[in-house]
Amino acid sequence: RRTLFKMFVGYQVGGGANAESRAVVPQFQSARGFASVEYRLTPADTLVTLAQAIDTRTETIGTPANPDDAEVRVFVGGVGEQWRRQWGKRTNSSIGAGFAFVPPYERHDALARPTGVASIAHILPAGPERGTLQLTASAAADVVIDRLTGQPDTRAQLVGGAQWNIRQWTVLAQGQYVRSFDKTTLAAITLRSGELRVAYLATKNITLETGARVLKQRSLNPDVQQPALLNQLQWTAFVAAGYRFDTAQC
Repeated sequence: RRTLFKMFVGYQVGGGANAESRAVVPQFQSARGFASVEYRLTPADTLVTLAQAIDTRTETIGTPANPDDAEVRVFVGGVGEQWRRQWGKRTNSSIGAGFAFVPPYERHDALARPTGVASIAHILPAGPERGTLQLTASAAADVVIDRLTGQPDTRAQLVGGAQWNIRQWTVLAQGQYVRSFDKTTLAAITLRSGELRVAYLATKNITLETGARVLKQRSLNPDVQQPALLNQLQWTAFVAAGYRFDTAQC
């Protein structure tokens, strides 16, 4: 099969459980959709056309980003093209470019920025039951919606990780560094974080997860007074359950 179509839709709700935690992690609602068309050029090379859309509402009343209104609503759309290469049985890479856009919202003008991504992964046999260890590294530039302010921000991201898979179990250790390109925006930050996650595939579609994250974030805009807690090293523990709908393919 030379051509493959994939589609994903999802809806996410999250945020702090009380007033103190919501000062750091505001409540939000996010709907998103993703679609791709993959065309196999050769047995080792695939060309991928991507499109995605994200509509997010963030409760930001009383924050520097939105001192008066109860929420900020932002839509981000994007398209891109990627080249994926299989370098052998255990190594693959991808490189791509595109652009993201944000329509005018509230008192802000429209935003359009180029985007890019490059990644590489290598898989090693590890453990019994055909277990594998996947080592990954990636670099990207994209428009994201800041979790504290609800504002769109163009950021560079470096990520490295190791993922061990054995039967229904997955263990992931990952670290990342994020930095905003524009230091004058309300959402401009630097962020360093690490994560350890354990997941269990209970059924074909249901996944149970638990883990911990540690991060430190700093605002790059001297006019923004972020919560004092964000200037300190933070850690959180989490539990989650996910349901995956079958992907549409043709």
